[in-house]
Amino acid sequence: VFNQTYVEEGLFDEEEDNLQGVLQVFRVFKLARILKLARHSRGLQSIIFTLTQSARELGLLIMILVITGLIFSSLAFYIEQGEDSGFTDIPTAFYWVIITMTTVGYGDIFPVSGLGKFVGTFCAISGALTMSLPLPIIVSNFEKYYEKQNRDDKLKLRRARIAEEKKKEESLRMGHFGLATSKV
Repeated sequence: VFNQTYVEEGLFDEEEDNLQGVLQVFRVFKLARILKLARHSRGLQSIIFTLTQSARELGLLIMILVITGLIFSSLAFYIEQGEDSGFTDIPTAFYWVIITMTTVGYGDIFPVSGLGKFVGTFCAISGALTMSLPLPIIVSNFEKYYEKQNRDDKLKLRRARIAEEKKKEESLRMGHFGLATSKV
């Protein structure tokens, strides 16, 4: 009865909010620990390298999405203004455009009128084309990094083999002169 009365009156809400905030901080620290593992994971290193090398292309993609998003959201809003379709303002229409262009398509907002569906069709087509433009460049950057990593690995193995062969050869020479204590 004691706890229920204080919770109903809202006296413990502030303490609960503080506890939630502290827990959020710990979750962020856990995420930071996972990011430290990138030093040891070649896959994560290659993804990070690819994204940093493709920053210009990704920036261009975002810029194109924003520009076409503003155009399509304005069109969708003004076409669907009299309809009961969920396009209450241009930012809501922009949300619909981004969801449509990235082909996620939640279905919570959709055009109702024929002209709105026509705009939606072109929005989806332009989104597919826009998303596919920078992909070859990003894939090319990934391939370059992957090939470089493979070359570096082969070079390290080759150097290690050469060093091992030199050690064996040196120990054999030393053995011929009676300087080596152990034979290989």
